[in-house]
Amino acid sequence: MELENNERRKSMRSNGASEDPFNPGAIPGEEDDQNDPFDPQLILYSLWDGKWIILACVVILGALGYYYTQTLPNQYRTTGLFLIENQRADRGLNLFEFTRARNLTWDEVGTEMQFIVNSHELAENVGRRLIQELVNPVTGDTLPMLRQNGLGFMPEEQVLQRLARRLPNRISLHQIDQMNLVEIRTTSFDPQEAAFIANFYIEEYRILDETITRSNLTSAASYLEQLEERNTMTLGEQDEQIRMFLDSDWTLITDEQGTAAAQELRGLFREAEELRFRKVAVSDFLDRLREEKDMVLNMLYDGATDNDMELVNAFEQAILDLRLQAESFYIEQPQLRTNPEGNSVLSQILRRIDYLEGLRDERLESQRDRVRDRQGLDQASLASYLTDIRSEIRSNEARLVDMQLREDFIAERVDDIQSDMSSIMERSAELQRLRRNQVISEELYLNLLKRLQETQIAIQSEVSRVREIRAASVPSSPFSPNRLRNYILSLILGFGLGAGIVLLRNLLDDLIHDPGQLRNAGFNVIGVIPDFTDYINTHFKNTERLPIRGRSVDVNLISLIDPISAGAEAYRRLRTSIEFSNADREYQTLVVTSSKPGEGKSLTSINLALTYAQFGKRTLVIDCDLRKPTIHKKLGLDKSPGLTDILFDKDTLENCLIDASTDNFFVITAGNSIPNPAETMGSKRMQELLSSLKKEFDIIILDTPPLLVVSDAMPLAVATDATVLVSKMDETELSILKETRQDLRNLGVNIAGSVLNAYDTNSVKSYYKYNYKYNYKYKYDYAYKDYKLDYTDQPDQK
Repeated sequence: MELENNERRKSMRSNGASEDPFNPGAIPGEEDDQNDPFDPQLILYSLWDGKWIILACVVILGALGYYYTQTLPNQYRTTGLFLIENQRADRGLNLFEFTRARNLTWDEVGTEMQFIVNSHELAENVGRRLIQELVNPVTGDTLPMLRQNGLGFMPEEQVLQRLARRLPNRISLHQIDQMNLVEIRTTSFDPQEAAFIANFYIEEYRILDETITRSNLTSAASYLEQLEERNTMTLGEQDEQIRMFLDSDWTLITDEQGTAAAQELRGLFREAEELRFRKVAVSDFLDRLREEKDMVLNMLYDGATDNDMELVNAFEQAILDLRLQAESFYIEQPQLRTNPEGNSVLSQILRRIDYLEGLRDERLESQRDRVRDRQGLDQASLASYLTDIRSEIRSNEARLVDMQLREDFIAERVDDIQSDMSSIMERSAELQRLRRNQVISEELYLNLLKRLQETQIAIQSEVSRVREIRAASVPSSPFSPNRLRNYILSLILGFGLGAGIVLLRNLLDDLIHDPGQLRNAGFNVIGVIPDFTDYINTHFKNTERLPIRGRSVDVNLISLIDPISAGAEAYRRLRTSIEFSNADREYQTLVVTSSKPGEGKSLTSINLALTYAQFGKRTLVIDCDLRKPTIHKKLGLDKSPGLTDILFDKDTLENCLIDASTDNFFVITAGNSIPNPAETMGSKRMQELLSSLKKEFDIIILDTPPLLVVSDAMPLAVATDATVLVSKMDETELSILKETRQDLRNLGVNIAGSVLNAYDTNSVKSYYKYNYKYNYKYKYDYAYKDYKLDYTDQPDQK
């Protein structure tokens, strides 16, 4: 029989057959990857295994999400649309045509939007309108924003100030497609209040813009009226001068020279009068531009030091003085405008201007950086607008300088002509001058009168640039909170949290749950023993011990009490795996051990020995666990005499060798306790005993203590043919089992393989689930009905 088995083993190895009887398709030496922690199927099984944790997380977070969402107040959103016309309605700035209306740029629209958001006056006006409305006309409730800001508990002025600070936070503005259309979006806890805020902002912004424009027009009209009165008086004085001049006794000189001089003087005087008038207008416009620049500077550089502003003003004054000097060169030598390098003094002046402008811009940029860091506002639009104002100021200042220089030139020219004409017809020239001045004054008067009438008409007409395109409507439903979305998100988060906990638990779990873990760790799994507790409870009515041949044996000795059960078949497979694990010869001495107590090594030893005995081999089980022996209890035997009695010559082998319960099955119990078990197991006497027993038995199985608890099993593992490592599902840590294996390898022990005990088929997540359930439930259930074990008392055989 032994020769036949050897031939079978060699044949299987030569044909590449699997060494694993539980996975016939496996290739020898190839690791089983079915328990890869990232395997989708294993992940799904893990999630199903932790379904109650996931369900608890889903329920808890779902309930919290539902409660949180229910406590959130409804928020409503509405939008309105208005247009900022692309042509300025401030005709007061265009009265004398020294500025032109132009389209609003993107930055200018952005500046207007910043003005709307940051204008305290505008926010106050909107707040007053809200206080006037007071309640929701549909529900009759006080508007939420008024309640929140203390209306009824605080003075109205204090409430208004609080509203002015908080209203800008309720609005947002968006420019539509780079056009002059602006969308205003408001949010509120009351739908009517949201519509009120949006519409009030549009209306009050229109009113404020109209007020500002009308104020500018009124100022321009007042100035025009003053000029009109002044010109009326001038015309009267000129008429009187001409009348008195004509009444005097003198003769007009009408020669060609006098006429030409008179015509030139008339042109110069008219130009000088126009220059004086335009200088007044430009000066007034420059004053308004400087006021507007100061306002923008206050918005941009709020917080800048007085020293910084004084230094910037000093730079600008110095630059202006240098520009005046440069203009004097240009008037004397016009060709220098295109070639300023032709004059060394002019070149130095221009370089000095560039240097001072660089210092001024550097100082302004430093102020801008400080303010930007402090305010966090959109300064780009204001900065661009400020640059435009400065450019306009410089342009008009240059024009003013040109006018002044031209006026000086005209004055010098008039003096020259008058000096040249002193000898010819001074009085004729005087008359011509008077008439010329009269014509100029009349033209100016008519122009002023026309402009005044246009301005008065503009004041009475619609002057606002703002046009409402679409009023904000009352929203019918809240946009927040999105309860369905929150519920779904809370459920998803609950599922994700639960799944994460389950997967993390599995990832950090070091316990052995199935044979795949052992294979992935490099263990040779030679046996998987199912958990047959339910089977025993069902068939043996929860009995812990059964009488067999006059002895009370442990009901878990399944190979003895029910040899054709699935559990007994698992032990027979284990025996087969051990037989075929060595191609050269069969093992005669086996050590069965584990890493720690309670992993079923004693049950494995007895059941494995029973399968060998049932196979017809003389089998001996020796209880080598001298500290906590259990084999005698499971077989219903006495503890002594036993192994220690043989080793210390207190009794003979014949007296200690027990023929237990079945044919070919013999047992040597532990015997009496001794103080030094480890030394005894490694003694020469133990080696001699094993040598003598090998001559009488086909297979000797030694049940030893756990390796990581005591060292008793080490010398036996070295002295025997092979060692079987026993682990238990859901109790043995993989790291501890690896440590046990490494200790055995360090001693050069031949490890036959690993056995997984108490394998619960209901929790299997792989191939084994089908395999064991099929064998356990279908193949062997029917056999128990036809099989009756003989429990009649039989005499002990020794």
